[in-house]
Amino acid sequence: MTHPGADIPIVDVRIERVGDQYSVYLRRPDGELTVKHGADVPGGLRHPGDVLLHLLANGMPIEQAAHHVEELAQGFDAQAEVNRRSETDMAAWRMADHLQREQLKARFRRDRPR
Repeated sequence: MTHPGADIPIVDVRIERVGDQYSVYLRRPDGELTVKHGADVPGGLRHPGDVLLHLLANGMPIEQAAHHVEELAQGFDAQAEVNRRSETDMAAWRMADHLQREQLKARFRRDRPR
């Protein structure tokens, strides 16, 4: 999922730990500052991987996002995290797709003319 403004580059990032969540401050070239607190983001920003995905969804290139997240967690492997989450998301997507197809089949059987 990309966010509004994801096509506008990010020129500065600040990430702070606030309690058990992170807050992310993104500055765009026009000076606009976007602040996202972990509690305001679906699923939260509790882990470095959550911050990574938030940065990517806001249009930051993976190399730049990985650099910022590695400052939070030494040795963090951004590419492995993206791959792991993509595989998890893909399994959930496949299940949702399967359920939707089964519902469509049932509706077709029920509604088809006899």
